[in-house]
Amino acid sequence: NQITQILGANETCGNDEKQKISSLLECSSTLLLQLEVSIDLSLEVAREAYQNDVTVILDPSPVRPFPDELLNYCSVITPNETDAEALIGFPVTNRETAEKAAYRLLGKGISNAIIKLGEHGAFYANTSESGYIPPFRVKAVDSVGAGDAFNGALAVSLSENNSLGEATRFASAAGALAVTKIGAQDAMPTRSEIENLL
Repeated sequence: NQITQILGANETCGNDEKQKISSLLECSSTLLLQLEVSIDLSLEVAREAYQNDVTVILDPSPVRPFPDELLNYCSVITPNETDAEALIGFPVTNRETAEKAAYRLLGKGISNAIIKLGEHGAFYANTSESGYIPPFRVKAVDSVGAGDAFNGALAVSLSENNSLGEATRFASAAGALAVTKIGAQDAMPTRSEIENLL
C-alpha cells in the first residue's frame, strides 16, 4: 500500500467546516480525526470536543507535523507502523515493538494507544489494560481503506462503552473485511459482516 498525499481542497477547510462540526458536537459522543484536512481545523475542533467531554480519536495519518497541543485533547491515538515510527522515533515492525511504541505514546499523555500492524494484528494499551489482537485470516485483495474501516468501527464500539480491548477487536475485524474488497468506500463492511467474522 502506497499513499500519495495531495491535500487540495482538504487543506482549505476552515471556519465554515468548524461551524458545522461544532453544531454536531453537541449531540456526539466521539470525534474521529485524521491528518488529511487542515491541521488548524483539527486542532480547533479537538479542543472544542475535549471541552465538551466528547471522546477524540486521532488517526495520525498520513503522518505529517502537527502541534503537540493536539495530543492534549485526544483520548485515543491509532497510528499504523509507519505513523508510529514517525511519532516515537524507532521502527515498529512486530508485536514487541508495537507494545513499546504504545507505551511510549501513553508516556506523551495520551490515555489510550492502538498500534495498527496491518496483516500482523494490532496492539492496544492504556493504564488499566493492554493486549494483542491477532490478525483475522481473510483473503486480501486491496489494502486501501483498511485503516478507515478500523477507525470507524473503533469509534462505534467505544461510543457503545466497550472496553479498549473489545473495541480494538471489533475494529480489527472491520479492517480485515475491508481488505477483501476493491476500493475504499465500497469496501467498508456492515455491522452484520463484522459480527459474523467475530
